[in-house]
Amino acid sequence: MTDNREADIALETLIDLRSTAAPDLSEDLLRACYFVQKNNQFNSDRSIPMAEMEKLIDAEVQRFSVGTEDEE
Repeated sequence: MTDNREADIALETLIDLRSTAAPDLSEDLLRACYFVQKNNQFNSDRSIPMAEMEKLIDAEVQRFSVGTEDEE
């Protein structure tokens, strides 16, 4: 059985590559999206993770939009 505290090599790799491939991408967003996909990888209904991903991305866009409005 896998210990939940055990290192997740795929997630660690994504986080490491984020700094070069997409340095402006929020690590929190990356982690959240990763876990949505991981938790639904065996679900044949792709609409569930797709809706969850859309919510995460919309929230990040909203957060970013509010941040840029504050700068003006």
